[in-house]
Amino acid sequence: MPAGTFLSMYTVDGERREQDESVTAEIKAAGYMHIVGTLLWMSRNCYPEIAQGLSQLCSVMSKPSQEAYDAALHMIKYVFEQKDRGIRFNSKGNWDLLVLYDASNKMDHFDCKAFAGHVVMFAGGPISWQSKKAQHIGTSSSHNEYMAAFHAAKEAKWIRDLLIELDLPMYDWNKPVVMLGDNDQATRWATHGMVSTANKSVRMNYHWVQECIRDGIVDMRRVPTELNTSDVFTKTLGEDSIYNLRPGLTGYGDLPPVPEPLPT
Repeated sequence: MPAGTFLSMYTVDGERREQDESVTAEIKAAGYMHIVGTLLWMSRNCYPEIAQGLSQLCSVMSKPSQEAYDAALHMIKYVFEQKDRGIRFNSKGNWDLLVLYDASNKMDHFDCKAFAGHVVMFAGGPISWQSKKAQHIGTSSSHNEYMAAFHAAKEAKWIRDLLIELDLPMYDWNKPVVMLGDNDQATRWATHGMVSTANKSVRMNYHWVQECIRDGIVDMRRVPTELNTSDVFTKTLGEDSIYNLRPGLTGYGDLPPVPEPLPT
């Protein structure tokens, strides 16, 4: 997506965006829905880095603007340039599941919910990823990150349970899954169970991630933002950021080093 693009059915004032029906009909007739549908297949199978842009394109499906149509064409150009590249796995890649998660603090103009995402890395490549708007409103960047950690932990537990059930002989799958995020406060909330004025209003179900840590299912640690590949799932980044994060996300570069746990 063009850097900084933020598509919504609403204006910054929270008012529903007005657009002449003839403009909407013209953009749909030009193939907007077909383009987005094709890009969705690509995002789910080959190009995880376009998932956040697809979330935005889908959010205005009922009334796409010229900006949205131009953004969709921009994405078509990008994937065409990447047509000889997909996702790569390596037998020498990570056997320890690694999860990276992130959330933005830029909220939708209508419901004030931010975008969040995560990716599960295995054998050097991504096996599961998500980019979508949060289910609830976050009261701070830490709150948004904490909710993102909850969804990442759910996916990590599901995949870990699957590997344990398969009982593959080459590895001990019972180890906690390391989860890397770049918000120190959210990590402390989960790891230490601390309560502050900033998180006392967090919905109870999101605290499930603390139980996952206590039960040895996940292990949350910090990763610098510039190494957090899941940043691509939360906002439309510039070209430099995409080219920096994409290799590690898609199996063509090194994974971020796993840091030491937070001190108890």
